[in-house]
Amino acid sequence: TNMEIVRDTGKFGVSSKVLMIAVIVGATLFATGYPAEALQPISTGSGFAVSPDGYIITNNHVVTMDVRNRQGRVVGEKVCRGVSVKGAGHNGRVKIVARDRKMDLAVVKLGSKSNKPSARSVRRGYSRRLDEYESRDRAFSSRIEEADRTQGEQSSNLFESGNSRSRDLFESTPARSFGGAPADDGFNSAANDPGQSRSFVPLNLARLEPGMKTNVIGFPAGEHYSSQLKINTGVIVATVGLGNNSSAFQTDAAINKGNSGGPVIDQAGNLIGVAVRKIIKKGVEGFNFAIKSEAVARFLETHDVNFQRVGHGAPRHSVNLYRDAKQYTVLVTCFN
Repeated sequence: TNMEIVRDTGKFGVSSKVLMIAVIVGATLFATGYPAEALQPISTGSGFAVSPDGYIITNNHVVTMDVRNRQGRVVGEKVCRGVSVKGAGHNGRVKIVARDRKMDLAVVKLGSKSNKPSARSVRRGYSRRLDEYESRDRAFSSRIEEADRTQGEQSSNLFESGNSRSRDLFESTPARSFGGAPADDGFNSAANDPGQSRSFVPLNLARLEPGMKTNVIGFPAGEHYSSQLKINTGVIVATVGLGNNSSAFQTDAAINKGNSGGPVIDQAGNLIGVAVRKIIKKGVEGFNFAIKSEAVARFLETHDVNFQRVGHGAPRHSVNLYRDAKQYTVLVTCFN
């Protein structure tokens, strides 16, 4: 066919605009045992913790590079010389534990010594600069969280201090539903949903159906536009993937370069898939694909990686799904 199939390779190139980030990450890798002068960030993808002991899932193509012949045709792959993760408390160099090219899945794990600088790096001052960077990063994150908390408190106080007539009118207005759809309680619903402080995401192994809501979490375009974790929502369009592949499903939630390897979760916050690819062709929209969680479970079982199995759960507010996802989703960077 003349349909152009583009796999979301996650290889979002690093430009000169992010040279400073490259230098900082290079220093990080040098401090963890890689010679910084020999490695450069090549591409980025997404990943997520699947167990409390540090195992992280991503795509195989996020931790490998295509090998091309002189005509530019892909003839193989080679593993990235270095892989690091950032976010959700998993910051530093990781080791590739297992990977499967056909399934396009990989497991990486943060080593216990990954964040400890070597004596050589201490002598060259990389440790001090790394500590300064991490301190600034933590301070920035604290400011963002404080701003979110303060904004929420201010909004609540503003409502509580409103004049009585406005409150009476608000409370006396009858709830209306359109088309039989349940009313969305907005931030009231989010406030009433305490959520779970998850360091990993359980796998929903129940049957999927078209029309189920999906949430794609990850770092599209890496940190090129912003370093904040992103969420795209949609529904399951089909329960098979490209070429009737029963190990994948199709969603209309946007998947872009950099989303590769990121979690696709249901409305209960459990994993139903791993973002993997999309089709780019004029006149084609919403052809985004994810690997089913049951295929992920088979892969993990094959490599003796523990994970939590669940079924369909009660729907939760998207605000809290996102807050949970920040506790287990990471940016994955390939170095060469």
